[in-house]
Amino acid sequence: MLSVMAHRDLAIASVVAPEILEQPEVTRRVYLDLIYRSLPDAAERALKELLMEKYEYQSNVVREYVAQGREEGLAEGREQGRAEVLHSALGKIVHAKLGNVPSRYEQAWQGLSTAALEQLLVELSVSRDAAEVAVVFGRLIASSETSI
Repeated sequence: MLSVMAHRDLAIASVVAPEILEQPEVTRRVYLDLIYRSLPDAAERALKELLMEKYEYQSNVVREYVAQGREEGLAEGREQGRAEVLHSALGKIVHAKLGNVPSRYEQAWQGLSTAALEQLLVELSVSRDAAEVAVVFGRLIASSETSI
């Protein structure tokens, strides 16, 4: 710990700090406080992130909340990823059928649920020409205007 305080170095702190986590609560708090105070701000933040990755919560309740938060975060990330893929696919299909993507069409599909994006993708996939694409987007735009 004295090495960290003397050298103010993240590399040294990242070796010493995990061992401090094994100490009793009072000792751990004091030692980590001294280490954090001796490091530059960026190194302090990096060390805190490193320690949080290694720290094991003691309470079952907290562990359950952390696990639930991770699951919710993963589910949200997957949903966002699906939406991004669907937006990209819609843009490519419309571009292939029309030669460009009118901004009003792109605006029409923004904010749709992934289920609605999937349905739109199916409808556009079977559209044979620009007129059918216009009909699909006409219905979409009309339904979004009536829901406002």
